[in-house]
Amino acid sequence: MTREFKLYCENEIYSTTLASSVYLGSFLGFFIFPYIADRNGRKIALFISWIISTLGTILTACSVNYTMLLISIFITGFGILPAVTIHYSLLSEHSSGKFRE
Repeated sequence: MTREFKLYCENEIYSTTLASSVYLGSFLGFFIFPYIADRNGRKIALFISWIISTLGTILTACSVNYTMLLISIFITGFGILPAVTIHYSLLSEHSSGKFRE
């Protein structure tokens, strides 16, 4: 299996695009996962989010070219950053009394 990751100066756009794809994925995830959480429940949305982020992380580790790496990093960002936000919502709902913010 050959890998095509040759980062020369003229390929600098690849590293910039790869670094920003995780944020584009999380931006879209922040629109979809709160909707799922409000409609179906926080635990289901959290479970789906962690499954997607795990799949994206495994794909990132197995990437063999820039396109596959770009898509897998996008999938990782799509799942993992909204999962953190859902965790905060879930923990906030379970606290009571003077501990609630």
